[in-house]
Amino acid sequence: LCVAELCRNCDVAQTICTLQSSTHEVLFEALRDPSPEVRAAAIYALACMFSAPTSSTRNGSFSPDARLLCDLQIAAELQSIFEGEGSPLVRRELALAFAAFNTAHPMHRYGLHMAYASPTPKANNDGNPTPEEYLWAEEPSRLEVYSYISKSLILLSSDPFPPISKVGKMVLLLVVENPSSPAWAQAHNCITTTQRLHGIFAWSRAHFGHREDGSDPLSSEGTKELYWRRRNLKEESLVDELAKTCRTQLAHYRKEAERLDAERTVLSDTRNISGLLKPSTLFTTSGPVDQVSGLTTPLPPKLVSFGKSSILESAAEMTTLLSFCPYEPLLASGDDSDGISLWAYEDGERCWQLRNGNTGGSRMTSLDWVNESGPARLAVSSDDGMVRLWGGLGGYNKGPRLVSCIHAVPDLSMGWDGSGLVTAYKHPVGHLFAGGQSPTLRLWDLKSERCVASWVADSKTGSCVTSLAVPSAPSAGYVTPDAGEAVPEFGESVVLAGFGNGTLR
Repeated sequence: LCVAELCRNCDVAQTICTLQSSTHEVLFEALRDPSPEVRAAAIYALACMFSAPTSSTRNGSFSPDARLLCDLQIAAELQSIFEGEGSPLVRRELALAFAAFNTAHPMHRYGLHMAYASPTPKANNDGNPTPEEYLWAEEPSRLEVYSYISKSLILLSSDPFPPISKVGKMVLLLVVENPSSPAWAQAHNCITTTQRLHGIFAWSRAHFGHREDGSDPLSSEGTKELYWRRRNLKEESLVDELAKTCRTQLAHYRKEAERLDAERTVLSDTRNISGLLKPSTLFTTSGPVDQVSGLTTPLPPKLVSFGKSSILESAAEMTTLLSFCPYEPLLASGDDSDGISLWAYEDGERCWQLRNGNTGGSRMTSLDWVNESGPARLAVSSDDGMVRLWGGLGGYNKGPRLVSCIHAVPDLSMGWDGSGLVTAYKHPVGHLFAGGQSPTLRLWDLKSERCVASWVADSKTGSCVTSLAVPSAPSAGYVTPDAGEAVPEFGESVVLAGFGNGTLR
């Protein structure tokens, strides 16, 4: 943030940080930091380093083309993190950074416009190449950078998170429209007056200076934090109590089994030795066993009657998804389109009803409850490749709201003839595995909101993933990442994938 304030609207600082001290290359490492706030701040700082056409380097020791190449290097690095980025905060800063890149120099605006309209730049009317073609001939990778950024802007303009799609459409308008048009001027004014970083400066003050956390139980934040802690402790105590009861019962059953085995042994030995015992009958789970014939008399089938406690009417044509919340008495149900109902099943009442907002023609294929250390959130997966996270559902709720959206599997095939988007959430560490009608499996870290690993699921048969399962507790060797630590190696973690051809991997 200090570097950003130093370089903002200052040609000399931009030149020193880019061409002399290579500060931008140091910031490239921060683009992959586990904290979304750090990544957003790094993007903001890099966007402030884009050169202006009236830069002092024209009369200095550095050529203008050197600054253009540095701009392209920064833009290419920003574009490289776009696909695996799941944080709305970071994606919004990427859109604003691309807007700064577009308006920094006429060459960038021309390159993005040509990459959006046509992949090959056109020559002059007289057949001679333009100055831009000379530059692209010297550096063919430049056009590739412009092309990738234009594709990213198209995806940002259709982002499922509304605040991001709004900014993405304005940035794309800056690329498509003529700078002299009123629409371009209006979009440019909206972009330049947009508040940057949405509280990152306040976050940095709270993180490095005075801190107002939830340690005070009388404050509103402290009350919420105590509620979550008590809720988790209550669940943990119930699990511990159940485990103790099970262990006690198992020990009792084991002693009873040993006693019965001993009695059967003594009874059999006595009969074989003396031959004086009358035929007797022992009892097994299948029925009484005659000691002479050894035949088992089958028991009549035992009928179990289940009582219907309540009827939950979701007002949907078909219910396709159901998921109980492991933290609170909530039940989520999804229909065959984008309707979701939240039920307080103990009371038999529907708390909320919402629309997921997935792409028309797509369907919801998976529900996962996440965020075990805070307010419960529902991760809704649909076969348009998106995972939308809804908050405001549990205690102290003010109503459902979309808190984040991740393009979990970009290359997913949409349609009713496949498995769609299949997910599995690993509770202790906050990892979301995503696959489905796609050749690739991806691992998303929801704490840092980014994709940390991806691999080909089935390279031989090309069968799609139909189900995913993860252990409820960390496997041996699985290291839980602490706050601020780097993402661990995932060689010891386990995910089981079922495929459409019947195989398990």
